[in-house]
Amino acid sequence: MNISYNISDNLKTNLSRIEKLRIDILTYPLSPKNELRLRWDSQLEKIIWSLSLTDSSLSKSDVVKLLSSTVSKKKINSYEKDVINQKNAFNYIKENWTVTKAPVDLNVVKKLYDISCKSTLGPMSGLTEYSEKRLKALFDYLGREQDHPVIQAGIVQPEVIAITPFDNGNGRIARLLSYLYLYRGGFDIRGMFNLEEYYKRDVVTYKRMLEMSKIQGNLTVWLEYFSYGMGIGLEKRLDIIKNLKFKEELPASFWKLNPRQQQILETLEFPERKITNKDVQKMHGVSQITASRDLSRLVSLGLLLTNGKGRSVYYTRV
Repeated sequence: MNISYNISDNLKTNLSRIEKLRIDILTYPLSPKNELRLRWDSQLEKIIWSLSLTDSSLSKSDVVKLLSSTVSKKKINSYEKDVINQKNAFNYIKENWTVTKAPVDLNVVKKLYDISCKSTLGPMSGLTEYSEKRLKALFDYLGREQDHPVIQAGIVQPEVIAITPFDNGNGRIARLLSYLYLYRGGFDIRGMFNLEEYYKRDVVTYKRMLEMSKIQGNLTVWLEYFSYGMGIGLEKRLDIIKNLKFKEELPASFWKLNPRQQQILETLEFPERKITNKDVQKMHGVSQITASRDLSRLVSLGLLLTNGKGRSVYYTRV
């Protein structure tokens, strides 16, 4: 794997800026309620801007409705499925890749595809033996080098797009992998930032930078662009946090938990604890439907993560 870039003065400046903003965001005092609202807003923005790069026809209000309700997946169209898929992909990264030394490999890419693309773009196709070898070489390189997490996140995106391993969804997977490497290196930053707004606000430059990195065979300019954009995003997020600029003024009732829901969270405060629908039924003497509503509500608020499928589904704390 021949990856070339220089730690330019611009790149050094951008990385220093990101480090300072990261510390400022992580140490800024917030009440649990305000942090919950800001994290929810941030997830909303992340999904909206992510899908805007795929030409989604959904409005912001459509996305808010999907994220704040328990709509049946059987009743939604492909654009709406993309919202749920993107949310699930970010949750997968948060749950499995926040501050870990686990190696990234082809199975991780396939997992991301299944979560974020399969239900709307169809089963994964187009992957060749040659593409697999190039992806393996890329992940080996990133695992071997001790680069800054921002540099790793910056490298993986244009490289995966250049490899083009699938018939569809390459850009989406590449952008998700940028988040994965940031979270892996401890740069989840309270989950309160997104990269796609910077791309979309000047999508012509975004595409040009990706193309330049491919033509030049050198990632320096792209990494300067990527790190500068991340700094802009974090600076904007810090301003939102300091001034509590909530994006969505949802009814106060949306944030209020009933006693059962509060007890479910208390049950999951211990490390490694998990809970199922049947557990909730037994604990509170409620029906399967009521337990489902309570768990779905906690998931929609970003307080619980869904794990597994079908009858094997269980829930854990974020």
